[in-house]
Amino acid sequence: MSVTQDGFERAAVTGLVVFTASVGVLSLVGLLLLLAQLVADTAAAIAAAGPAGIGLTIALRKGGK
Repeated sequence: MSVTQDGFERAAVTGLVVFTASVGVLSLVGLLLLLAQLVADTAAAIAAAGPAGIGLTIALRKGGK
């Protein structure tokens, strides 16, 4: 069983395509996870700022009377 030039080139191209596809998929998954984390952090920040904003609004209304 010998390895021919055509067989080697085909295997090299196949390996390169598989490697490129896997890097692309992993990059896409990483970006989606990063986006999900950003959304979660933003939601947490909004939830934490909500009560403080309500308290500030009430304090300003009481001070104005």
